[in-house]
Amino acid sequence: MRAVYVYFASFRVGRIRVSRQGDLSFSYDAAWQAAPGAFPLSLSMPLGPAEYLANLITPWLANLLPEGEQLEKLSRSLGRSPTEALGLLTDIGGDTAGALSFAEPNAPAAWRHTPLTEYYETEDPAEVLEQHFEDVEKRPFLAGEGGVRLSLAGGQTKTALAVLDAEGTPVLRLPRKGDQLAIPRFGAPSTVILKPESPRRPGSTVNEAYCLRLAAAIGLPAAECGRITTPRRAAICVLCSDRCLTRSGGIQRIHQEDFAQANSLPPGQKYEHGTRPGLSLRQILETGRRLGPRSALALLDQVIFNIREEPSDHHDDADLTRAALPAGTVQRDRDSASA
Repeated sequence: MRAVYVYFASFRVGRIRVSRQGDLSFSYDAAWQAAPGAFPLSLSMPLGPAEYLANLITPWLANLLPEGEQLEKLSRSLGRSPTEALGLLTDIGGDTAGALSFAEPNAPAAWRHTPLTEYYETEDPAEVLEQHFEDVEKRPFLAGEGGVRLSLAGGQTKTALAVLDAEGTPVLRLPRKGDQLAIPRFGAPSTVILKPESPRRPGSTVNEAYCLRLAAAIGLPAAECGRITTPRRAAICVLCSDRCLTRSGGIQRIHQEDFAQANSLPPGQKYEHGTRPGLSLRQILETGRRLGPRSALALLDQVIFNIREEPSDHHDDADLTRAALPAGTVQRDRDSASA
């Protein structure tokens, strides 16, 4: 029986076993369960000695990957099947939503960053960003590039980058004058997500920025965002909400999951489509019961906000909020209010 290990930084959280029939199961390492500050992968898989079967771990993994056309392109780039979630994450699961990595421990000593200007060999920031958007449209997340191991969920074209200050040090903020955008490698955490506007959804970046800023203005937790333009398009730039600064000033990933993961739904079932319903309001509120009282109230606030504002992608119930573990807080989606 083959096993793929799951890590938080250099700590082994547990293992995913693959049976001879290809079925997956997950169990926590005893050392992780006993560790101070240990947290579960998901609300659906609490810490304990149990072995969680494919009905729980398989959809949880699939929701870390892109969807639709983006998943098809990613799979072709890596020479894998789109249905092979664990195999794909073995290849690219160094930096995913939340704090975990797959197959390899995430060692800060190995982290590297390649500025876009260096990668594309030109000093024009707008031009290199345009080239990067064109690249990730063809090959999501630069899959297969040496040392690049990251994945983002969702069906839209997007990229995850790191912001470097004038000295080349990673910083947790939106880019400022003098900063550089860089490709994170070998498990280095991304700090911003950029989503270029789709020709099929004109105005989407304005709408997403509006939703995030309105949420922040009324006191809801919302990621900081800005808009970046290239010669041919606009993009929304969002500060990753699943990141924090350590005491030494380093950047650390925070674990979180989306509603589809917390409710063991495969990606195809988290969207309302035709006569197929998405998550019901009752299911969303029952998810809150598994959180602490403060987080449950924060969740209710965000549900009301999303219903009231009805953002452009309101059909995507999974991206309404993300439940952050182990802190037990409820945060907005990693990269957008309407994602």
